[in-house]
Amino acid sequence: MKNQKRKFSLKRINIHMNIGTVIFGIIFIYLIITLILFATKKHIETYQVIAGPLSGNETYTALILRDEEVVSSSSSGYVNYFINESSKAAKNDVVCSVSESKDVNLNKTLDDSDYSELRNLCAKASNSYSNIDYDDIYGLQYSLANIMWDSEAVMSSAGNFYSASTDGVVSCYIDGYESFTENDLTADMGQNKGYNSERLKNQQKVEIGTPLFKLVKSETWTIYFPITDAQTLSLAAIQNLDVKVKFLKDNNTETGKLSFITNGDQRFGKITLTSGMFRYVDERFLDVEIVSNIQTGLKIPISSVVTKEFYTIPSSYLTQEEGEDGVLKETRKSDGSSSTEFVPVTVYESTLPEGASEEIYYIDKTLFEKGDIIIKPDSNTRYTIRDTAALEGVYCVNKGYTVFRKIEIIDKNSEFCIVKEGTSYGLSLYDYIAKDGTAVDENDIVA
Repeated sequence: MKNQKRKFSLKRINIHMNIGTVIFGIIFIYLIITLILFATKKHIETYQVIAGPLSGNETYTALILRDEEVVSSSSSGYVNYFINESSKAAKNDVVCSVSESKDVNLNKTLDDSDYSELRNLCAKASNSYSNIDYDDIYGLQYSLANIMWDSEAVMSSAGNFYSASTDGVVSCYIDGYESFTENDLTADMGQNKGYNSERLKNQQKVEIGTPLFKLVKSETWTIYFPITDAQTLSLAAIQNLDVKVKFLKDNNTETGKLSFITNGDQRFGKITLTSGMFRYVDERFLDVEIVSNIQTGLKIPISSVVTKEFYTIPSSYLTQEEGEDGVLKETRKSDGSSSTEFVPVTVYESTLPEGASEEIYYIDKTLFEKGDIIIKPDSNTRYTIRDTAALEGVYCVNKGYTVFRKIEIIDKNSEFCIVKEGTSYGLSLYDYIAKDGTAVDENDIVA
């Protein structure tokens, strides 16, 4: 039998690798690794440091009392005003007249300055117009008419004239509170129930005894607002002190002295002001905010605050190399000889203990072991590191990892605390910190 050789034909196996598949595979592996790292990494919830008081200031509805004089008509007829509403009048200035004729001398020939003033009044009224304060349109009407009147002809016409008895501000709002005193205060006054005011209009028909205008004779004015026992307690810290009052109508502020009065069973806050009355001469009730939270600073959550231990060393052991603070640490070699090593340190706090002549510095505990020896510069004096002290602080995460920052708490409640701004190695406005300080350690990476 003839041996036949089997011939095996080896075929070359060609592997065709698609470059797109390779890249996709690499990206897929990278994503899997990233997801695993993300799932196992410590996640840190952060909080941005803001400035402000510990809690919001309370708002109140306040009653305004002023030194007001109401001038009433001694005759019947039509009233014509010669001084703009809410304007100042000097003593003996003629404010208005009452005459039998309604249409008195409105035939003044206007010049360029009159037209310019008319345009300015209209532009100002347009910019400040509010659907709520629609009565202001009457003030505009009065001011426009005042420009167009021929004042000399008006003054020469028949009628009774009414003047300001003293310097003051003229208002055309009458509400019946002009003779109101603090003895008339009631517990429900802040609810404005049944309050009405009448705005006196130019060329309005009046009878004998009808109020024509009121004259506010002093820039000093007082606001009153009812307060509860809890509000009294919160305001007690600023009683008899100058406090800031914010008027919510226009967000302007004034400063006055706060005191308390009691009328019957109701206690009231009383603030006397000496400026700003002119802006609210036509108002009787205003919503105000009393700035009672006098402690302001950087506001952070209580949950962010941690306590960290530090080693303390005498201040005289601190030295510098190339502008960097540090200490000279003694090290022992295997042959028994010693050498010194410069160790950079950050001074987190410095204090002067009672009765001591030298300050002590707080330095990071992770840089040394208990029993390490440091050497005073330019001497052979040694100090053994052993004493510790604690500081309150938070973990700042601005750089992507946690760094301890010292804080000085000046006020706190159950949720937040106010810390001093501008302290050495402390916090700054808009820093990011770990919201739960106990959940992180120094140098943790922020996820």
